[in-house]
Amino acid sequence: MSVSMYRATVPVLIRSLDVLASLLDKAAAHAEEKGLSDADVTSARLAEDMLPFSAQIQRASDTSKATAERLSGVAAPRFDDTETTFAELRERIAKTTAYLKGIDAGTFEGADTRVVTIKQKDLELKFSGVEYL
Repeated sequence: MSVSMYRATVPVLIRSLDVLASLLDKAAAHAEEKGLSDADVTSARLAEDMLPFSAQIQRASDTSKATAERLSGVAAPRFDDTETTFAELRERIAKTTAYLKGIDAGTFEGADTRVVTIKQKDLELKFSGVEYL
């Protein structure tokens, strides 16, 4: 029995975003307990060369949207990456999850053989949908 590309991606991405939202809630509770501002936490980096916490959430959102868009062909919403508060980051996660939940499973039909192209500066990578995952 094979697993559909939809089942291999969308529920997994939604679950990951739900976990991320719960971690964000824990970060907000920690900040409140310690008397920290949202910016104290959302701008924090675990290492100097890492993106800040807010950008990590933005990248998780972007990756989820891009994966679904590349495999389904359903255009993903674009966000400006301006979130700096816990509320704004929660909203971004919620909008990303709503996009994923709004994709019809039928749009993933043939996604395992669909060509996925990723372009970065002077590099263009091509994969089949199953190789992409």
